[in-house]
Amino acid sequence: MLSSCLIVAGSLLLFTPPPTIPPTSPPAPATSPTSTPPTTAPVPPAEDAAARPNLLLNPSFEDGVDPWFSFAERNTTSWGKFSISDTVARTGTRSAHLEMDSTKYRGRTRIHGAVQEFKATHAPETIGGWYKVESWERGTPKQYLQVVVILWNIKERVPAIGNARNVQIAYTLAGVEEAPLSISNRKFILSGPPEPVQGEWVHFEINPRNDFKAHWGVDFSNFEFCRVLFEVRFDALRDEDPPVRGDVYYDDLYAHE
Repeated sequence: MLSSCLIVAGSLLLFTPPPTIPPTSPPAPATSPTSTPPTTAPVPPAEDAAARPNLLLNPSFEDGVDPWFSFAERNTTSWGKFSISDTVARTGTRSAHLEMDSTKYRGRTRIHGAVQEFKATHAPETIGGWYKVESWERGTPKQYLQVVVILWNIKERVPAIGNARNVQIAYTLAGVEEAPLSISNRKFILSGPPEPVQGEWVHFEINPRNDFKAHWGVDFSNFEFCRVLFEVRFDALRDEDPPVRGDVYYDDLYAHE
């Protein structure tokens, strides 16, 4: 559900038809089979969430870090660690805290993210949750939040990606208005405001299975696992640019088949 981070509310017009003319329904608006950008959305009903098992374990970080991880723990130099906050939370008492501050490390690119992997029979139908941004200071045009969904070790043949072992879609949530990178096995779906809303919990939801089919032409069902990354990052930071800073929190995350 992510298009430019707007909460869309439907309205209902009630009227009484003339007694001699039966009421008719207006035709449904035409839709096009395009990808679905991440959108802010109403909170899903609790009964719906309970009826659909969550593929993500410890989705609200109430049990600490595990099984979430960061690639900083795997000696990837452009990655920074995340921590568990016990002072900021949407529900419960904890959330994932991604602290970005370019004065604390060197490099043109820095990624902070909470990552989880799980088995699935196909790409998830929906992935969503809430994020909150505080202390945002822009230092480069490519400074943004995103969710990346990766199907790893795919067996289907996709000529466009050559010998790549995985296929990806990155959903920008806020911070950029054009694709920040060009990667042969990654498609970008852009949404969210140029500057993130600060101090509020923002709900987002995406539809990876539909988007993999729309962008890659394959309903992938033969892969090793699905990897989901909830990130804040910057790219192309120059020595003369001002510092990049921001505190980003993720909470109450979910993934449904």
